[in-house]
Amino acid sequence: MTQLEPPRPDARDLQREDQQPLLKAARDLAAAVSKLEDPDPERLYGQAPRALIVGGFVRDLCLGLHPKDADIEVYGVAPEVLKELLTRMFGTVNEVGKAFGIIKVPIGDGLELDVSIPRRESKSGIGHKGFSIDSDPGLSIGEASIRRDFTVNAMSMDPITGVVHDPYGGLKDLRDRILRVTDMRRFQEDPLRVLRAAQFLARLEFTIAPESERLVHEMVARGDLAELPRKRVTDEIEKLLFKPARPSVGFDFLRRNKIVEAVFPESTVQDWEGWKQRIDATAATCQDHAVMLAAFLSGFTSSDRERVAISLEFKDNKNLAACALALLRESDRVESSPTNPANDARKTLRRIGPASPESYATWLLILGRREEGERFVSLVRENNLDARDLLRGRDLIDLFHLSPGPKFRQVLKAVESARDEGKINTRDEAIDLIRSSLMIF
Repeated sequence: MTQLEPPRPDARDLQREDQQPLLKAARDLAAAVSKLEDPDPERLYGQAPRALIVGGFVRDLCLGLHPKDADIEVYGVAPEVLKELLTRMFGTVNEVGKAFGIIKVPIGDGLELDVSIPRRESKSGIGHKGFSIDSDPGLSIGEASIRRDFTVNAMSMDPITGVVHDPYGGLKDLRDRILRVTDMRRFQEDPLRVLRAAQFLARLEFTIAPESERLVHEMVARGDLAELPRKRVTDEIEKLLFKPARPSVGFDFLRRNKIVEAVFPESTVQDWEGWKQRIDATAATCQDHAVMLAAFLSGFTSSDRERVAISLEFKDNKNLAACALALLRESDRVESSPTNPANDARKTLRRIGPASPESYATWLLILGRREEGERFVSLVRENNLDARDLLRGRDLIDLFHLSPGPKFRQVLKAVESARDEGKINTRDEAIDLIRSSLMIF
């Protein structure tokens, strides 16, 4: 056990209770747990009730960062007693992880505690659901934390006293800035940990212990990553792209261990060094996820980009892949000399589809085409350009009393073609064109 030295506060990270609602909620819970009156709890579980913060919160706190979520493990307490206590303290709770015994506890401002009983996990089948879970309030801290992927994630902390429990040397690895597998056998049970290694290396800017990297290389070589569901792969790619200041640290690890080839088979990376530089430049320039994903997809050959994008499953933004692909396609276009800059900008706006003008300008900036991007955004704003069609099918029904049919598409396409050629610009002009050319008759 180690007494945690409070991190030195700075403008980004002040560890006062009023600015650490997660820590305050964890302290309140730990205090309530310690007062539980279970009949002879030490006889039942071999230890008195206590609640510890575990995993990433402890790691980030030791690094002087500001953790955004917290996992709590409650020892020496029966699951039904714990649930009753949480409901009494916090109101409605959500048992989202029943298979793992996890209860989500909202504490306000969009923050949550993930509370669980300590557990053992053992591989019993294929995939991330192929685990046998054994929740056991009587587990020791060492037994409970050995299932965690890396030593820096295997620490726990008493939120009341600040005492850190570190059975596998995580604090030393933090000081040495080393990512080390906690248990070689258990690590192999979930091949997603290979991708977790990449994003932790990038986020923390650590190096990986040689024996841990050898294990990763063996797992990749024997095809362990083939069982990973696309959704889980996407989650880790998101973290690698969107969280670190320099994602390239993780990409070096991916390259050394041929992980990209394993996760995206039949896809080819065309220029690793240029790819890494582009990704780091994007991370340093903006927080635009569409641009960041475009930078990621740009590393693959043109023929592979769409296949890779389709294979990803983003939970929060279903249009993200479509936006990134549109940015790439448009930036690859070979433009002729502009005859009508405003109209050309509107056509560009339409081709980039769900992506914003600002996203496209940012992507051009990453590619070294700043002036082109600034000119495009200026044209959009100054001319109040809109990518939407001048007329829709509903207009043909209301204005010309047409019934829906094949003629609709022909008429609307002809209107937009005339607009692209600069013959018309407004809705009224589109209506006049239809009437004067007898398109619908």
